[in-house]
Amino acid sequence: MIDFGKIAQIRRDLDRIGCASTTSPTFQNQVLSHLDMNADRGDFLIEVGCFRGGMSTQLAHFAVERGKQLFVVDVDPNYMAIARGAVESALGSVPSCVHFVLDSLPGFLAGPRPSDRCILVFIDGDHHYEGVAADIRSLIDSSLERPFSVCFHDYGLRYTAEDYLDVRVDRAIHDLLPGHPVAPIGEVAGNSGILPTSPQAHDHGSHFPAGMSEGVIVDFRAERPKGIRPDSMHRRLRKMAGVALPAGLRRALAQSS
Repeated sequence: MIDFGKIAQIRRDLDRIGCASTTSPTFQNQVLSHLDMNADRGDFLIEVGCFRGGMSTQLAHFAVERGKQLFVVDVDPNYMAIARGAVESALGSVPSCVHFVLDSLPGFLAGPRPSDRCILVFIDGDHHYEGVAADIRSLIDSSLERPFSVCFHDYGLRYTAEDYLDVRVDRAIHDLLPGHPVAPIGEVAGNSGILPTSPQAHDHGSHFPAGMSEGVIVDFRAERPKGIRPDSMHRRLRKMAGVALPAGLRRALAQSS
């Protein structure tokens, strides 16, 4: 079981060094709980896009505690160095089960790995439509054994600036993964005030439309039987967050599945 007391200490250490995760505590807790529930599915997990190592460090702690391996994949050597430093600072050293890979997800999946039994792929890298689509296609074409889960951050993120109008994580997911169970996690825009619903001028007009979730978990299965809906997965994740999904979001998910 996840020791959330230890996780709280790790988060305080990360905050002290300026490397706290930009994801919400609710999102972080749900990702860790999902990993804990599904740890027996595989041997390793993958993080795509490490930024300053806020999630990398917590995933590294999970990997150590559960005897798994973590592959931190990023194309930016500067962020990779910062993330490595965050892990080392918060955990005392970089565990031998944690591997930093300077590559894209397609590049990593084309190379050697300990097995094809992956528990979770956490994607928080390039949020532009084609970037997300490339990551999804690489997973579809990979030899990873199913079932495994893919977690996307910034699912409902939008921008008003022209150069960022194609940031559409949600559209890429629903275009490339029709019929896959999609469960919202993290905060819901308009519920708590944590996700901005009005364009932020200092950040290219970033915002989340009301009712959109911070992230989603997609279940990669060999084939979903006809007539089976992902309601049970939705219920488990709602229970973790302790909140009910807004009716509008429930309808949108029902239409997309």
